[in-house]
Amino acid sequence: MADPAHFCGVFRVAVGVSPRDWRASRGTAVEPGL
Repeated sequence: MADPAHFCGVFRVAVGVSPRDWRASRGTAVEPGL
């Protein structure tokens, strides 16, 4: 199971590194307020 805390941490790291690359890599519109 994917824990919300884990997902939040990964999301933060992804945004910190490169939000555009993260979106392009996932191919999904991930909103910062999701």
